Amino acid sequence: MPNRPAPLWTRNFLLLFITGFLMNFGFQFLLPTLPLYAMDQLGANPAQIGYLISAYAIAALLVRPFSGYAYDSLGKKKTYLLSMAFFTALTFTYQYAGTFFLFLCFRFLHGLTFGVASTGSATLLADIVPPARRGEGMGIHGLTHTLSMAVGPAAGLWILAASGYPRLFAGAGFFITLSFVISFFIDYPRQPAAAQKISVSSIFEKRVVSVAILAMCTSSLFSGVVAFITVYGKAINVDDVSLFFVINSLGVILTRIFAGRVQDRSGPKPVITFGYLVMAAGFIALSQSRGVAMLYFSALLIGLGNGSIMPALQAMVIDMVEPERRGVATSTHFMALDLGIAGGSVILGWVAELTSLSTMFFLGAFYLLLPLFLFLSYSLRDYEAKAAAVGDTVKKISYQDTAG
Repeated sequence: MPNRPAPLWTRNFLLLFITGFLMNFGFQFLLPTLPLYAMDQLGANPAQIGYLISAYAIAALLVRPFSGYAYDSLGKKKTYLLSMAFFTALTFTYQYAGTFFLFLCFRFLHGLTFGVASTGSATLLADIVPPARRGEGMGIHGLTHTLSMAVGPAAGLWILAASGYPRLFAGAGFFITLSFVISFFIDYPRQPAAAQKISVSSIFEKRVVSVAILAMCTSSLFSGVVAFITVYGKAINVDDVSLFFVINSLGVILTRIFAGRVQDRSGPKPVITFGYLVMAAGFIALSQSRGVAMLYFSALLIGLGNGSIMPALQAMVIDMVEPERRGVATSTHFMALDLGIAGGSVILGWVAELTSLSTMFFLGAFYLLLPLFLFLSYSLRDYEAKAAAVGDTVKKISYQDTAG
């Protein structure tokens, strides 16, 4: 009889999924509403709103290297629960900020804790998911972000309109607190922490650079969609583009259900190649949009491509290192994502200013061929060689332990 695949939806996987969804759902409440609060209650101007948005991303970027070190050296359970505790507590601080500067400080601190907690979630997932189903598991767990992004901002704006800021902050705090409580019931891996001094190797995993570069290239372009889609919608006479994000999330959901299984059976090549080609087609469609139909069609294509690429790259990073290096490998991967997000919108803004938003999106489609070429010509071979070496090492250690 053929071996039955190891179960994916275990108790731990379900608890981590629920924890991730509730955490992201509460976070998405605040994404569109904090700038409104800063303007309405603290008198912030548009430039200060820009600082508010960038502070969170910069904080997460700064803490990523040290969060990977903490998970690998200080222990996963202790680091994850502490980061969740501080992340939860800081959710309740915004309404008590009497000045914009203090508000900005709270946002920066919140970004630090988010950087640690989100790194931990991905690291724990790698330990929980069976290796043979890692691509599928990464894809499904990624839905925690996708689903929350589809409904969270709308829910936050609805609560704000119906009940005001106190109820908004209370609602966000409730879901994030519930996420923190549930995280106590996860059975954390008993793998001993590998005590080590802080060094370049303890906060940066150079073996995954070839894959992390792909993540940076992809996130840099997608950040342009988030930054400019509202302005672009008005330029093509679509005043309300909120459905763009819903349809984009639908595309991500559809592809993540199936792409992980394909990757587990056939490797990352077909999944990532499909993802880049479909995403490029989506950006061409976006650049040619002159109304609702083409705009929403492009959202679906971009979602299908993004949903194929991102979990596949994360699964590749995990396969390239030993279990005790998964924390720093994950943080290196997320650093690349943060760099892409932080720099992408700025560079794309320059391109749009020199040309137009339509031209910027059109050029973005051809830009995606660069990471696809890098993947096919180098990153894939680099991944296969390092994953094979790590697999042989793990098997050898396992055999020695058994023999001993």
